[in-house]
Amino acid sequence: MFGRRNKKETIIADNCIIESNLNTGGNIKIYGKINGSIKVDGDVFVGETGVVLGKVEAKNLFLEGSVEGDVHCKNALKLSSSAKLSGDAYVKNFSSEEGCLFAGKCVMEGMEKIKEKGNKIDKNFDTSLPKRKKKAEIISELESTEIPK
Repeated sequence: MFGRRNKKETIIADNCIIESNLNTGGNIKIYGKINGSIKVDGDVFVGETGVVLGKVEAKNLFLEGSVEGDVHCKNALKLSSSAKLSGDAYVKNFSSEEGCLFAGKCVMEGMEKIKEKGNKIDKNFDTSLPKRKKKAEIISELESTEIPK
């Protein structure tokens, strides 16, 4: 992500608070707080101490801190175990580690085409949730199960 020298990189330190929208052509690392929207042509990395209160638009978002606002990624959204996202995510790729918090919906690239077709996915793809069995049914099944000796 931040290995190329030809890309501009902006770093917001953990003791910095920005009360404004932010637009940049390169990549950005955020360890402080931004109270406003972010629009970046490159990648956004929000460290564990980083907080963004506003919409984020970027190529990729790597989140270890907090974002309160919608996220639009041209490519990937990656949530680490310490990440907190409160808002909707519009992405091409999505990944999350166990322990992250995500309150919102995730719309992945290509879903718009499915919606246009009347929410019809491949006929062989079962989108229904499994039916939950009642406690009595589970107990009955367990009682009738023979245990091999």
